[in-house]
Amino acid sequence: MLHEALHEVGVPEAILRGVGVKWGVDALRGERSAHVSCYDYGANRSVRKPGLQGKSPLTRASASHYPPRSGAEFHVHLKERDTPLHDGRTDSLASAISAICDWLSGADGQAVQHSTPFIDRVQRKLALLQSLTEPLIRVPARFAVEDTGVSVYRSDRSARLHDRGLGLQGVSFRMDWATLAAIHPPTPEHAAASAALWINGASLAELQHEAGVELFPGAALYERGETAAWRWANHALNAQGNTAISLYRPLIDAIMAGHLPNTARVFAHTSMNRLHFSCCSHFPFHTAGMPMLRPDPGASEWRVIFMLGEVSRSGDLTDVIGWLEDVLADVDSWRGSSEVRLLDPVNERLVACGSPLRAGWSQETQWQELQIQSGDRSCRLSGGSRNGAVAGLAFQEGGETLASARYADLDGLVEDALRWLELRLDLSEALHAAHSRRHRSGRRAIPTQPEEATH
Repeated sequence: MLHEALHEVGVPEAILRGVGVKWGVDALRGERSAHVSCYDYGANRSVRKPGLQGKSPLTRASASHYPPRSGAEFHVHLKERDTPLHDGRTDSLASAISAICDWLSGADGQAVQHSTPFIDRVQRKLALLQSLTEPLIRVPARFAVEDTGVSVYRSDRSARLHDRGLGLQGVSFRMDWATLAAIHPPTPEHAAASAALWINGASLAELQHEAGVELFPGAALYERGETAAWRWANHALNAQGNTAISLYRPLIDAIMAGHLPNTARVFAHTSMNRLHFSCCSHFPFHTAGMPMLRPDPGASEWRVIFMLGEVSRSGDLTDVIGWLEDVLADVDSWRGSSEVRLLDPVNERLVACGSPLRAGWSQETQWQELQIQSGDRSCRLSGGSRNGAVAGLAFQEGGETLASARYADLDGLVEDALRWLELRLDLSEALHAAHSRRHRSGRRAIPTQPEEATH
């Protein structure tokens, strides 16, 4: 055990902590400390690809590009005054012990990196990837080093170069909400060139021809704006396997054959073994007023239970086709998340209030977030109607979320956003029109008492 080995080399401060499958070792000496997260991969467990997860056969097959891992791994975090400064992963017990001993003995970060190169190895590799990519970008773009990758963002697309310390693991290519392609490049230079090609505006066909990327199923449909067709094509592929969506394969086959034109215009996703229909393509989904299907456990042949509000009835494929086509005939659908339909109404209200602020999209890793920014403060908007509220705000300062609130109307939402962002009021004064709210104290969210909520 790591803590016992540390005791033997003169680190009596090492303490074993953990429960169940989560174990680690902590050591504190003066103002410096080390925390080690310990992992056991057993025999020959494969590594999942950061940012490239998925259920499709193509995605699962591409996992062969990633080397299997086995045995123990130690993730060493080195801190001073409880501030994280350096970290790294290694499968060598001796290297982990050496880094901890050097750090607690007073060595500086560069000395620890020199004696145990696994420390900050990922950060050094990511810095190299950024230095190779940045000179090749010819359009306005933003770089961000995020955990195990370097991301390059422009307004409508992004590329992420992945490295978890096991070597360059790949580049993934996104268009707004969706990952459409990936490559497992032989060199960092190839990775940088392919990322720059995409960010500079190449089409998927050009990316495939010039950089040799593999396109994900239906990627060309998404690129052309046929978002619903892209989603159903992926469902059809995944339904061939043993997944929750495979329970609905007869229905999906009928959609792909063109028998449900109304249903084919909207979107669906699974939760447990249920198929939920949505007006929008990506999470957070808009499911209000939309039907849901679940398997009929008492049926000997393919039957599902159709649910919409208080309506619940069992039917075969013919029944379900009729029901879905009827209720989905006039449904409006859109690409993106439920927040898409907040953008214009919120900006119209900001204009009416005489504010120069505007809501806009900001991407971090795979997430598209709608927010209003002013200096070090921001309000992140969330959609979805529930419990009498139509939208929500997360109040942030310095990148930290301090409180969240739900609103019964957008007028009240914009009013509180401007109190926070323009008037620079504190939270107790800014949250005036909230239908319900939650203040955050440390990591614990405290719900406001119902009688204090305003309507």
